[in-house]
Amino acid sequence: MARVVWILLCSLMAAGIELVVGGYGLCLPVFAAVAFCLLVAQGARRSLPWLVLAGAVLDLSYARALPAQAVLLVLLALLAAAWRRHGDCIHPLAQTLPGIAVGGLSGAVLVLLVSLPGLAPGWGTVRQQGWILLQGLGGGAVLTPFAMALLDGGARRLGLPLYARARNRREE
Repeated sequence: MARVVWILLCSLMAAGIELVVGGYGLCLPVFAAVAFCLLVAQGARRSLPWLVLAGAVLDLSYARALPAQAVLLVLLALLAAAWRRHGDCIHPLAQTLPGIAVGGLSGAVLVLLVSLPGLAPGWGTVRQQGWILLQGLGGGAVLTPFAMALLDGGARRLGLPLYARARNRREE
């Protein structure tokens, strides 16, 4: 029960922070970084239903017509499974590599499903979509190691599985 509350609390807080940051015009992948860390540390079976719920809240808050976060979570679950099996989950600086991938996926999903439909072609559109992708890549590279360290600190206190010890660990 503590694990479910932890996953739901972290994912809803990340969605809320992304909404606040988005209100200032920044497109940082806060929810995607936290979702990736939770998928690696807690496993997809336990965390994916609660992440989909928080993603739906985020999509509804932005009044999106398409469920962009659901598509993103499927891609993040695949990336998390690969990272859990082959990646370095111990060193915080090594988390910039999946962070760039998380930010790139988040930016690409936002561009392809949310922002691009309905826009007129032109250099302004290209510049705007490039800026969204750049924010996603840079934000993911910075936010994923930060989220890993922050979530591992809380999980350690609650006695939950840690991100740093997730490599080759079977899902419970």
